[in-house]
Parts: sequence; structure tokens; C-alpha cells
Amino acid sequence: MQGKTAQTAVNIVTNVGSSNWTVPPLPGLQAGITAFGHFAPAPPTNDGAGLYSVEAGSNDTYALRALTTDGRQLWQQPLSTTVIGPDLYGGVLVGGTGNPAGLKDLDGQTGSPVWISNFAGSPIAVRTDGNAVGLGWDAQQLQQPPPHPPISIFVVNGASGQTTQIPMPERSISVTATTGNCGSIGVQSIPSDAFISNAVTTDADGNAYFEYVVRNTTATAVNQTTPDLRCVQTAFSETVKDRLVLMTIFADGSTSTTQLATRTYKQVGAGGAQSSWSGSSLSPGSAIPDGHGGVLATWSELFVDLPSSYMVSHISPNGQSDFHLAALDNMSSLFSSNSWPGVLGDGGTGFVTSAPGTRDSVSSTIVAFDTNSGQQAWAVQPGFFVDQMFAQDGGGVIAHGPTVGPGSGFRLDRESQQLTFR
Repeated sequence: MQGKTAQTAVNIVTNVGSSNWTVPPLPGLQAGITAFGHFAPAPPTNDGAGLYSVEAGSNDTYALRALTTDGRQLWQQPLSTTVIGPDLYGGVLVGGTGNPAGLKDLDGQTGSPVWISNFAGSPIAVRTDGNAVGLGWDAQQLQQPPPHPPISIFVVNGASGQTTQIPMPERSISVTATTGNCGSIGVQSIPSDAFISNAVTTDADGNAYFEYVVRNTTATAVNQTTPDLRCVQTAFSETVKDRLVLMTIFADGSTSTTQLATRTYKQVGAGGAQSSWSGSSLSPGSAIPDGHGGVLATWSELFVDLPSSYMVSHISPNGQSDFHLAALDNMSSLFSSNSWPGVLGDGGTGFVTSAPGTRDSVSSTIVAFDTNSGQQAWAVQPGFFVDQMFAQDGGGVIAHGPTVGPGSGFRLDRESQQLTFR
């Protein structure tokens, strides 16, 4: 495209070192693209797609191909959005952008739309009943001039695409009182969406979970006119109160919220050498169902001049226990490393990892810990940034990186012995 081409091969590996078949990429495109989903496995069928491949070229040109398990192409489609993953009906879900906007379900045999919903946003999770739960907006409202409506929770029917919209239970608010003799004098109150986690998760009962932080700010400012008639801010102070909340959307449509933590941050001065601050703030992570009616919720406590603290809260019928996993503390202040979802293994072992680029310069760090005591079992750096993790049967974890080729994936057992399989 525009005189530039890129070629690679798609290899399906069943045994280490052997390929059952190879499919070349489309002309001018490159396989192995992670930005829009890369490979997405399909639900098992006798004659349908076995997997979906995302390929890309220059000028943000993308294509989605459906391949059978023996390497035959069923169809290909231009792609302008993210591949979410398989539905429970043999097709594939693609994200809510493009025209018309909205989450779409593509037929696994033909690639044609089965339905287009009015939900636009991310992230989403597919429940055991085939319905999807996501955080976002009505697609038609997003196409209107700003301001856009508040973010909501959507439940999308997997068979029809019809949606149920659930308002967020609360929003953040910032109140600033300004005095002085120039500028905007008075009290300004600005509502905004809560800070949401980047992952929605589900359990075997069809319940969905995500985290959010409500941030309420109270600030005072003084504006004064200088001798050369400029209006400058001569004083500023603010108090920020954060509240971290775990929200559950039950399979029957009801909801509940659980407060996980609160923190207060104070600042005097508008920045620079004359400013001072104290306290900390909160960043939401992801929730992992523990298989026993409880949830493991990751989150971070952020400081101005100290590394952020990586935390895990275990919420069970017996109450809440908070664990600090120091191996995943971010080396950069005011930035959390908890945005990548964790996974739960056998024997009460949890696996979590730092998000790419947020803590380590050359590799993610994977930590195994006891979900009941919070005791760290081991911490490993695989040598690449982890973009996917899967618990393996019998204990241990499988991790995958965004690159394609040798060294981009590995398997770890309970004793953290590394086995490269790609």
C-alpha cells in the first residue's frame, strides 16, 4: 500500500516446533496485529470459524478474516474497530465504532452482521447466558454535539442485540470557590464521570464486576489584579476525597456496591516549588471472582513523590482482607500498574501482572500469591510485556506478549519454572 508491503505467516501450533498449516497474510497486510485483537478463538463448531485473524497495513487499514481449524478462509471483512471476542452462537463480537456505531455481532459463517446494538464503549464481558455487560454510552447520543451524557452500564442481549441501560450509581464532583477582584469570581461546581476500571469480569453465575473511583474535590482560589493589569491567581488550595467502589451487576439485573477504600489528598499552591501536598489518591483495577462467592479486587494507592502501592482486596462472606503486593509497586509516582486483569489458578493461587510500560522498561512482572493470606509465592519477569494471561489446569499460568515469534509466550508452574513454548 503506497509502495509499502509487509509479509508474515500465520502459524497454528499444536506441538512445540510443528505447524499443522500456514496461511499467508492478505496482500499488503501483516498478520499478528494486537492493537485490534490479533487472534480471537471461536466457539467450537463442526463447520464454522475456528479463529479470527486481524491483519493490518499502512494508513490504519485493517482486515478481519475467519479461518477454519484446518486453515480454510471462510470470509474477510474490512475492520475499523476492536475484536471483542466470540459470542456464544458461533460468531464474533466487534467493538462499537464505525458507521453505524455500536457493538456488532458478525455471523461466523458469512461475516455479515447478525445485529448492531446501540451500545458504544468498552470494556465488555460476555456472561454465561450469552449476554454482554459493558460500560459506555448510547451510540446515537455520542454522534450528537457535546456535552455527551454520563457513562452508563449496558447489558446487551446476545441473541438480539437489544440493550438495557443502567445508570452509574454516582458521579464525581469538583467545587471551586474563587474570591478576589478579577477573573471568574464565585462558586463553580462541575460534575464528571467516576474513574472506571479498564476491565469488566464475570463469574460462572452470570454476575458481572467492575471497579470505579468517585473523586470529590473542594478547592479555593484567590485572583488579584497586578500593577500591569494582569489577572493572576495568588493563592490556591484543594482537598480531594477518593472513594473506591466495587460494583456488581447480578444476572437478574439488580446491582450492589461495596466500598473498598477511601483516601484524602491535599494540596496548597497551584504547582511548582512553592506548592506542598499530603495524602494519597486511588486508582481502580480489576475484579477476579474467587469461585466461592467472593471477589479479588486489585487497585493502587497513588502518591506524589513515592511509588504507587499495588493492592489486592479479597471480599468474601467473612469480610474484606487487604494485601500489599510490593513486587508490583510502580516505580513511577502518580501512575498505577494495576490495569491488567489477573487470573485465578488452582489451590487458591492468584496471578497478577503489571501493565505494559507502567513499571518496568523491558518486561512485565508476574506475581503469584495466596488469595487467602496475601503471601507472595514468587515474582517473575518473562522478558516481554504481558498482554494476556490464562490459568492452566493443574496449577500455574500461561502468559503471552504482544510480539509474535520465539520468546513471546511461556508457561509457569507453581514453582515458577519457565518453559518457553513460542
